[in-house]
Amino acid sequence: MSATHTPGQWLVTADEDDEEGYSVTVADALFDTIAQVTPQPKDGEELANARLIAAAPDLLELARQYASECLECSGLGYTLGPKAEHVDCPDCEGIRAVIARAEGSP
Repeated sequence: MSATHTPGQWLVTADEDDEEGYSVTVADALFDTIAQVTPQPKDGEELANARLIAAAPDLLELARQYASECLECSGLGYTLGPKAEHVDCPDCEGIRAVIARAEGSP
């Protein structure tokens, strides 16, 4: 099962109402706000956070592609252990955990 999220491309725009705040919006619908990032105690942190949020759809897609192209398990996500049992693939286990987290899986 994969999570349904607003498709990318997402953009970062400066909020006019808030001097240092940013909005993350859908590229083809500038009034469709995904997230609002308010000023943080550290200078520049809010823009970095907004950019990371805006990159999320692309990062998830790249993670899925990377996992599907794993040379160790041929994209299956598991290898065969010594007793022919399925064992999580050590080469892509981490990226699959990140994908599951993004999709809301346990």
